[in-house]
Amino acid sequence: THDFADLLRAVSAVDGIRRVRYTSPHPNDFSDRVIAAMAEVPEVCEHVHLPMQSGSTSMLKRMLRRYTREEYLDCVARLRAAIPGLALTTDIIVGFPGETDEEFEETLSLCREVRFNDAFMFKFSMREGTPATRMPPEWTVPDAVVTERFDRLLATNTIGTCTVLLLAVIGFLTGRPEFLDLALVYGLLNLVGTVAVLKFFHDRKLGEQRRRGEAT
Repeated sequence: THDFADLLRAVSAVDGIRRVRYTSPHPNDFSDRVIAAMAEVPEVCEHVHLPMQSGSTSMLKRMLRRYTREEYLDCVARLRAAIPGLALTTDIIVGFPGETDEEFEETLSLCREVRFNDAFMFKFSMREGTPATRMPPEWTVPDAVVTERFDRLLATNTIGTCTVLLLAVIGFLTGRPEFLDLALVYGLLNLVGTVAVLKFFHDRKLGEQRRRGEAT
């Protein structure tokens, strides 16, 4: 019987493959074998997109996520212990029905504790056929509250970090680091096709939520 760890090792052994990545694993699916494969196989990117959705156990139960805050943090700890320098990205929903101020604060505190490299953050929107449609109308979080919480969540950012990326050229040099961001880079054309180290920093002319970098 083979598992996902075996698949990672097999794909990475294919001649010519320099990077292997996958996305959105469930926190409950990270066995010790999968973590070991990520740590031991150099072709597997040192990046995990680990959807969190909320930092509150009560909210996660309402979302039917089937893991707790503590189990999520344990998964993060095991990954980082095995893979120093691991890049972590996530998904977060703000304003899910019934979300209280205390539950949202738990999401903020988990973000501060984990220090994600990036996050896909969404305001909750109702979708037909999902369990949320059967929740009491009075659980609906007012739009103004959702917006205020969302803005507070956006206040997190990662700067001053270095990463390794593969370079190509589309007007600017462009590169995609292991944690998936597409970077515009000032550099020489002879860097195309090489692996370079990129340092991110704020550019006030581009705004606080934009980043640019220089290849070194």
